[in-house]
Amino acid sequence: MSAQPLAESLVQSVDWLAIAPPALAALVGLAVLVADLFVPEPRKAVLGWVSVAGLAAATALLLPLLDGDRATFCTDAHARACSYTADRFTLVIQLLVLGGALLAALLSVTHLDDERRRVPPGEFWFLLLSSAAGAALLPASRDLATLIVALEVTSLPAFALVGIRHGDKRSSEAALKFFLSSVTATAVSLLGISFVYATTGTLYLTQVAQRLPHVG
Repeated sequence: MSAQPLAESLVQSVDWLAIAPPALAALVGLAVLVADLFVPEPRKAVLGWVSVAGLAAATALLLPLLDGDRATFCTDAHARACSYTADRFTLVIQLLVLGGALLAALLSVTHLDDERRRVPPGEFWFLLLSSAAGAALLPASRDLATLIVALEVTSLPAFALVGIRHGDKRSSEAALKFFLSSVTATAVSLLGISFVYATTGTLYLTQVAQRLPHVG
């Protein structure tokens, strides 16, 4: 096979509408983190409202996906498999995740001011939005690599949020314990995935389900 056809076979089309909810949450998180460098201290509260608006928009983007199942990052091989699927199950979990993150953001907008800046607002909103984006990606993952990435994007900002309170020893202790348990769980998960891949020769969940019954 020549280089050009091989390269063309590796190119995957992207359904931008399907990935819009978690992608928008992640992009708003990055925008808030960068804006935190330039927004003066008395106006830091605007970062919270931008985050609330971003989560509300990400939740609203679930509505156009109700017309049918969508899949993207798919292989063009004879046994078609996709890394991201937006079906009814995915949309229900994403609604719970993004709706819960939106509620948490609304409750946190005024609470951060009451903490007398013990919680840095820019970092807090970035971590919240990043964790929400990872959790929204999790139910749509249809291969083991994407699943692990989604788990890490969800958990890493989460234990950073646990330890974000400046000067709180209990917060730091909880973050350290959370980190150690997360590292252990990730190591065990990667070990299990290596066994599954060695047995089936694929990372796609649909193909794993087809090949496992035939493993002797």
